[in-house]
Formats: sequence, C-alpha cells, structure tokens
Amino acid sequence: MDPGGLLGIGSGWAIVAWGVIQLFRGQIVPRRTYLDKAAECDYLRGALSTESESRREAQRQVGELTELARTSTHALTALPRGEVTDRGLDRQAAAPPPG
Repeated sequence: MDPGGLLGIGSGWAIVAWGVIQLFRGQIVPRRTYLDKAAECDYLRGALSTESESRREAQRQVGELTELARTSTHALTALPRGEVTDRGLDRQAAAPPPG
C-alpha cells in the first residue's frame, strides 16, 4: 500500500472530525441560526435607537416643565399677599339649588 493514499484518506476524515468538533463546541453555527441572530440583532438595534430618542425627548420635556414650574413660582411669589375676603361675592351663585 502506498503511504500517500493512506494519508489522503486520513486527511479527509481529519477534516470531517475537525468540523464536527467545531460544531459541537459552538464555533460553527447553521446558516439559519446565524440569520435568526442577525435579525434579532437588527431588531434590538432599532429598539435601542427608539429608546434613546424617547429618553432624550423625555429629558427635554422635563426641562421644559422645570422651567415652567420655576417661572410659575416666581410669578406667584411676586403677587401681593393680602387677606382673602368674601366681599363682593355673590352668595346666591354659590348656593345649592332650591329644592
């Protein structure tokens, strides 16, 4: 028997064995699994982008509300303080209907 022929047969099985070992170790994945993971990755990137935009918008709105609250506080503290009386009020308008 010629040694080159045996080596040729052995190297083919070695390549198959190497592929099976790589497959079991998880270093080779089926194309369908790879495409599923790629689609999931794209979906998560889109979700992250949407979440980031939403967070920035929420921060902008909180800033606006803070500014409005600050302005309202300044306006209310600038009003003169006095005693509240019921003079000039129409008591009939606030009375319950007869009946």
